[in-house]
Amino acid sequence: MNRLHRLTPFIPAATESPLGALQPRGESHLLTAPLSQLMRLRHNPFFSYVERRVVDEIDNAMRSR
Repeated sequence: MNRLHRLTPFIPAATESPLGALQPRGESHLLTAPLSQLMRLRHNPFFSYVERRVVDEIDNAMRSR
């Protein structure tokens, strides 16, 4: 096995861009989506679990009265 290969650091070629420096290219405003579409959670897989816990807590509070 080549020991030099393991000891030399990886240096990206000048044509490669660091991952954090990527910039979208193309026509602006070609594909648009309303901000509410991107921000709102359409489906909550935990809803039934949370709902059951809330209902149980309310039932317990009503029984302790």
